[in-house]
Amino acid sequence: MDSYEALAAAYDELTEDVEYEKRADFVEKLFLRAKRPVRSLLDLACGTGNITLPLAKRGYELTGIDQSAEMLALARKKADEKGLRVCLSEQNIACFDAGGGFEAAICSFDGINYLTKSADVLSCLARVYEALTDGGLFIFDIGTPYKYRNILADRTY
Repeated sequence: MDSYEALAAAYDELTEDVEYEKRADFVEKLFLRAKRPVRSLLDLACGTGNITLPLAKRGYELTGIDQSAEMLALARKKADEKGLRVCLSEQNIACFDAGGGFEAAICSFDGINYLTKSADVLSCLARVYEALTDGGLFIFDIGTPYKYRNILADRTY
């Protein structure tokens, strides 16, 4: 069993305190601040769809990419239960191909941090650039060494 298979079963329970609707609000505010209309949205490292689905519910055309089939299966189940139409694709964010025409891309909850090689990060950024329309937005967050050393430190969650 790979680590994602084990994690997928417990992921939503482990992250139940995350305020996904507030994160979706924040993403929408960034779209408004950039004064860029966004309808088509690419969600990298989408996991079980916890940010993908709230944004899809708000009317965005969502494509979610994750390398874990187990995580995507849970996202698909939740999307189907909510009657939401999303495209989900099992791919590594370092070398994905989602086509083009996306007005924005997001990668939330330290998803970029799963890329441990500089070449993979650069490849991911290049793929995002190729997937976006001219002037498209890429919104992502990362955990810094400071965060891991001083904030998370030796704590167990």
